[in-house]
Amino acid sequence: MISDSGQRVEATFEVVGDGSNFTLVFKADGGSGKNRLNRDYGLGLEILMRRLSSISVSLDGAYLDSSLARKLELEERRLGPAAKIFLPDADARALCSWIRREAATFNVPGARKAQGKAGKNGGNQTRRLRLELSTPVAYDLSTLRAYLENGFGGEIERMQMAPGETVGAFTRWLEMLRTGEQVGEETWYFASHNVRVKIGPRLVNGVPIARFAEGRRGKHWIVEINPPRFPKREDGLSTIAIDSLKRRWLLRQGTLHENQLSERIDDGRFSELTGLKSVHLEGAERRWYPVEMLDFAAAMPFGTLEFVARCALARGGGSFLPADVVELFGVPEIAQSYIIPASITSEREVRRRQGEVWDALERLTRGKGGELRKPRHARGYEVDGLFRLRSRSVLIEIKTTTRAADIYTGVGQLLLYREIIPKLADAELVLLLPGHVALLFVDALSSHGVRILTYRLDPERPCEVEWPTATLKHLGLL
Repeated sequence: MISDSGQRVEATFEVVGDGSNFTLVFKADGGSGKNRLNRDYGLGLEILMRRLSSISVSLDGAYLDSSLARKLELEERRLGPAAKIFLPDADARALCSWIRREAATFNVPGARKAQGKAGKNGGNQTRRLRLELSTPVAYDLSTLRAYLENGFGGEIERMQMAPGETVGAFTRWLEMLRTGEQVGEETWYFASHNVRVKIGPRLVNGVPIARFAEGRRGKHWIVEINPPRFPKREDGLSTIAIDSLKRRWLLRQGTLHENQLSERIDDGRFSELTGLKSVHLEGAERRWYPVEMLDFAAAMPFGTLEFVARCALARGGGSFLPADVVELFGVPEIAQSYIIPASITSEREVRRRQGEVWDALERLTRGKGGELRKPRHARGYEVDGLFRLRSRSVLIEIKTTTRAADIYTGVGQLLLYREIIPKLADAELVLLLPGHVALLFVDALSSHGVRILTYRLDPERPCEVEWPTATLKHLGLL
């Protein structure tokens, strides 16, 4: 195995199964000296648990799997109770310790007492295990094993075109697009990004096309992402590729056709205007950009929404480079997780508390007839939230701690953004914090026109945000 930091871990396992049900057999630590096997047993088991957790796996049962134990019926060698465990809700380290202790105290008829490698309570804590697992998504076995062995490591910028995966991969992608709010026939809206997608009705090789626009009812399409008519060739604008870890990716070329939103944008300017970096597609003559990782990605199409937002930025005349001051609308905070862009490093899911607060506030605001958006300067500076309700306009900066450094940063952002984005000049300034701060700060900031409001985010329940009465009252949300 390879750890997340790229170090080799001496721990081996086998995985078998199909569909969304798998069996993982984790080998025992045995032997000595040069012949020792699985010397990193504890670390390897914990790494596996964390990786399984990241793709929403459930542990349906843990069993002792030594040679003598396998002579028993499966349920006779179960470790612990029969309750199913959803791994994202479990502490990986504590769960591993619990399984190892259960295995150490399990007595198999006819087995000699193991010597060495004993835990504090006695018994061998490095025995062979069998884990029965289930996943919400049916993964290819080789892809699953590659991920469990390597994590998100590996060089993802080198890919191979995979024409045989086209239909299956696009079907998976369309499933992700359908996780938004349905606002019409095969039309889905993502409030967090203010992006709407229309799926079909036109088909290419039996697979629907997808067109993206801004807002719930915007007329003009920002970009189309359609299945290739000839998957083995580069004359289509989209393709499916596989990286070194056998993960499938949706890629698109950097061409935006002329429409009512902008003139034609060719690949030469696409990277400059969007800030996106192309990947190396073996044997390709054209440049390709990552849109979405389709295996082990979040349920929602976060990568696609970011790609569309960058295309909108380019069509709107903005860029990450020019000095012109314009107001555009950036990508809102992503609740639950976000994607570290593939153009920078390997993708992975990370809980983003700031995004959870943003998402909760946006839903609350929309329910009261207002809106929460994210103004963006053409150079990429992005405000956490511009709150509008009736005649009120409030510029909000969200912080997830009450440390002095966060307060200093938040206040600086509020004052700076109001100066460099003209339409924010008259907005009220609010610093939104996860708790109260010293009165000294409150008074000092008040003298500069910055009000502190608070929220509470439950660390055990993602996206559960509690709003104090004072916060709701000030924003007019009561």
